[in-house]
Amino acid sequence: LGSFDHRRNSIRTRLSAKVLPGMITKLFCLQLVTTALLLVLRVVTASAKIAKITVRSAGWDDGNLAEFFLDDAPAALSTGRGVNLLVLRSNGTIKIARTFDTHGNASASLELANLLSGLERGALVALAVQDDASASLTEEARTALEQCCFAQQASDISSRSSYLLVAVNRISALAERCSAGGEGAVEATVLYNGIGPLDGFSLQVRSSKGNGIDTAEFYANGEVMDCGTGAGINVATLGTSGDLAACQFFETHRNITASEVVAAYLDALADGTPVLVAASGEASEDLTASATAALARCGATFASTLGPHASYALAGSKGGQAIAETLVPTGSGGAEVVLVGALVKSAGWEDGNIAEFYTNGKKMQVPTGRGLNVVVLNQDGSKNASYTFDTHAAGGAEELAQMVEGLVEGTPVLVATRDEASDQLREAGLLALEALGARSVRGLADRDSFALIGVRGAASPLAELAVPHGNGPAVVGASWSTNASLPMPHCGVFECPDDAILREDAWDIEGHTSSACCQERVPNMMSIAVESAGWDDGNFARFFADGKPLSIATGRGLVIVVLRVDGSVQTSSVFDTDAAGSKALASFVASIEDGRPVLVAAAGEAAAGRAAM
Repeated sequence: LGSFDHRRNSIRTRLSAKVLPGMITKLFCLQLVTTALLLVLRVVTASAKIAKITVRSAGWDDGNLAEFFLDDAPAALSTGRGVNLLVLRSNGTIKIARTFDTHGNASASLELANLLSGLERGALVALAVQDDASASLTEEARTALEQCCFAQQASDISSRSSYLLVAVNRISALAERCSAGGEGAVEATVLYNGIGPLDGFSLQVRSSKGNGIDTAEFYANGEVMDCGTGAGINVATLGTSGDLAACQFFETHRNITASEVVAAYLDALADGTPVLVAASGEASEDLTASATAALARCGATFASTLGPHASYALAGSKGGQAIAETLVPTGSGGAEVVLVGALVKSAGWEDGNIAEFYTNGKKMQVPTGRGLNVVVLNQDGSKNASYTFDTHAAGGAEELAQMVEGLVEGTPVLVATRDEASDQLREAGLLALEALGARSVRGLADRDSFALIGVRGAASPLAELAVPHGNGPAVVGASWSTNASLPMPHCGVFECPDDAILREDAWDIEGHTSSACCQERVPNMMSIAVESAGWDDGNFARFFADGKPLSIATGRGLVIVVLRVDGSVQTSSVFDTDAAGSKALASFVASIEDGRPVLVAAAGEAAAGRAAM
């Protein structure tokens, strides 16, 4: 199923080379049952890269500086008097860098408050005061720090104070330090591996047909969204707190203008905005390439193959990936995606001494204590059971192992340490956590913070973070679809960063991080993908180099692309082998120079006129 996603460009070559020979019977049976059903299930985990952020602040009397370090390298930015603020992407790179002179500029506080209030949920915020930030720092700005970033010491910022804050917007503060002028500079280091905009929420998108009624429906945390819908493409966006921000429908049936409007609407959304999409009635006739491209920028993969009266549902985010996407042709039933999100917070004794769990938009009411706190979930994200295993004392590790051993494979499990959990964790406890997918637990030390979203029987976690004591809490999030059994993260569907490619054995291993799934890009090597869909299954032929589509004219029959040795297109041609194109095809292939890479894909119908030649 993942082979339909062109951005996972390495899957197809490995699928045909390693999977098909031993799976022909299974794949054939699958086709009989689910002909023309396209479904993508992706796990959106915390991030592919754990970022290390160090922040230093010194007021006028204590050094007069604001410094930021990303993975120990100084951040390239200018700082100045007042509040210096960075907003980081989930991989730790800089998205926004600004200085607000809240000492000498009365409007700077309002600008700071507005920026914080407008940031998407899950954005990483780091700020440091330089010189003085208090003279014009209004109550409105201090309240924004408290409400958006969970600051607890914003009210303590006084004349020439040193102050820093690192927080996950609208989720948790990771570090906060404040000292009065003359009492010294402050510094903090945190580790962060990203929080998705939907983590911690349950969402449902329905595109259904029945009894002559077409519907598009959106649900959040079990409650239907008050969202007016209509025939065409229906879009719901979520706000910075995960609440419904806006709903709009675009009548893309016999209305080309609507397609241009939906494209402009989606492209105007801020990156990171959660986007839900459902088709109702007939939505495809005038759904233009610009509209499907805009949907693709929200994670859509199948919007370009939407057929007449098809059911279609998507949950994604602007500038990100789809968490789930379903396309069901007309007559085959409705399309639905159901998402579960979870957040886990852990803090050792000196970093807050907490263990907290969130699903379906709410904090779970479970007792916690010293050691490992565990919540076992049902597939819909509701609580099945909760436990506390005191692995600081003898016996806790063995009890944990016994509980994990009794879990059914595929069961989602949340884990958070509190106070101290390492002293008596022992081998039994380590193996039990690794049976849930944990990979970082063997380095756990005294009073470290550790958070895990795992799956019984998985080789890697949905999300995991271990933070040494004194460096703040560990906060992780993940979202997954429950349309099928809970997906296991697999390196074959991992998207490597631009400077890397999938490992040669990516099809054989599970994982969701660059270190697990990727290797350094080899000079002069390229990853190639080919997609083919017959008439009943999408009617297209597509070609990709390093995940980017090749501009190739296609049509009914067999499409052949000849590449140069550098991977660029030398020539391509379409042969209508549904009619009399076989002779021309044979002549074309015979003319290709030996050693040239050749890509072939069928589109529509290619067999009727095919000849032995």
